[in-house]
This record gives sequence, C-alpha cells and structure tokens, in this order.
Amino acid sequence: MTGPTPPPDPPAGGPPAWAPRPPAPPRVWSVFLAYGVVVGCVVTVPGLGIATWVALQAGLHALADPASFKGAIEKVAFSFPGISLAVLLNAAALAGVALVAARLSPVAWRTRLRLGPPRCSWAVVPVLVIGVLALSQALDALAVLLGIHNHGFLPRLRQLVRDLPPGSLAVLAVIMGAAPGFCEEVFFRGYQQARLIERWGPAAAVATSALLFGALHLDAVQAPMATVLGLYLGHVVWRAESIWPAVVCHAVNNVVATVGGALLPENLGGRVSCMVQLIVGLALAAGSLKLLGRATRRSTATS
Repeated sequence: MTGPTPPPDPPAGGPPAWAPRPPAPPRVWSVFLAYGVVVGCVVTVPGLGIATWVALQAGLHALADPASFKGAIEKVAFSFPGISLAVLLNAAALAGVALVAARLSPVAWRTRLRLGPPRCSWAVVPVLVIGVLALSQALDALAVLLGIHNHGFLPRLRQLVRDLPPGSLAVLAVIMGAAPGFCEEVFFRGYQQARLIERWGPAAAVATSALLFGALHLDAVQAPMATVLGLYLGHVVWRAESIWPAVVCHAVNNVVATVGGALLPENLGGRVSCMVQLIVGLALAAGSLKLLGRATRRSTATS
C-alpha cells in the first residue's frame, strides 16, 4: 500500500503549487448600498420630521388644507428651527449608517472608521484649516465670476443667518460646525473612502468619495463646490490616515461660513478681485496639502 501522493514540485521561480489562495479583494457594493441608505434618509427623514413638527403645532385639522399645510412646511424648513432639525437628522443618519456598517466589518470599528490618531503632528492642522478656508473663499470667488453665486440654497441660508439674533446665530454655527463636521467625515472619508482605497487605490477612491459627497448636497451650485472641498478633505484623511484633521477643517469651515454669511458683506469685489482671491486661495490650499505630505513622510521615516 502506497502513501499519499506528495504535492508537485513548484515551477522554477514561481510560488508553490499548494500555496493558499490570496485573500479576496474587499467588497465595495456594501459601500454603495450604505450610500443609497443615506440618500434615502436625507431625502425623506428631515421632511417627515418637519411635517410632523408642523402637524403637532398646528393640530391635525391642518391636514385638511393641503396647500396651507405645504406652505407651513416650507416656511419652517427655511427657519432656524427647521434648518437645525434637518442638519441634526442628516448628521444622525450619516453617523448611524457608518457605525452600523463598521460594526459589521471584521476590522475593529474604530480602525475601520479611521478614528485613530493622525499620522501627522497636530501642529500641521492649523495650516490645513487655513487651506480649507482659502479654498472655500476661492470657490466663492469662482461662483461670482461664473454668475451663479445668487442661485441655489446658499443665498437663502445667508439671508436666514443675517436675520438671526446673536444667540440663535451662535447655536446654529455650533450645529452647522459640529454635526456635519464629524458625521459627514466619519461616513464619507472614514467609512466610504477608506474601503474604496483598499480596492481602487487613493486617487480613484478620493475622487469617487468627493463626487458622492457633493451629490448628497442636492443643489446644482453647492454640489460642485462641496465636491472640490471633498477632494481636499479626502486628501487630508488619506495622508493623515485619520479623520480628525479633516473633522477640524470641516467644522471650522462651516462655522466660518455660517457666521461670515451673517456678518460679512456679500460683495467680493470686481472681476479682478475675484480672480486674485481664486488664485491665492487655490495656491494656499495646494501649499497646505504639500506641507501635510512632507509632515506625513517625515513621520513615516522616523517611525
């Protein structure tokens, strides 16, 4: 009786014939499924929340007049309580979906969502904040040059914040900074972009996540601007391997945009002034990212 047949000899220069299969590439369909859930929540949940609020305030008899009920919903939607409620509900949806998806991952959820310390020094973060503020100003100047700055959602938001008393403005600024600043970063850069990088590499992953981030704003003017900001924030997270520097950048940018919309003049100057703001803003943003790249390379070399 003969023993088991030994495995064949490996080909010269090649791996053994009995080598284990390489691990399957990470799936990405779950990322797009999670994004679909988020889109569904953003489209429906704030509207349902505001409609419920109006119905409770006006009483169920208000439903008997659909036109009046619809008008009341639109009025609340573009008020301080309505905007605050919508922002908080959207943020809760983003964070909730990201956390559930991360819990289903075999990787520890904090690692999966890039919640660890950044690979760069915190001393670099103020420079990154300057970069994102400069980029936002450049995008505002570009909108003026293209003649689209008075279209879409942002002019209505500027009008709202100009009419708010100081206390309400401060509360709205905190809400606009903290809630989207963390929750949008934890979903788009912590959960979504990190998984896409594992499958597609950094360039395609950062671009895809930025496009989906912009599209979620559901506004023809705001969406392209948010996409460009998403490219900046995505690059920050990729380099830092942590969402926290991007969370700080995102939150500060939103706070400045909210308070600045109330206190600063809308006029950015003529075409020459806008061109200067555009060029300088892009240069400062690019310089900030270059400094981040140097800082992370130094950190890698010394670790």
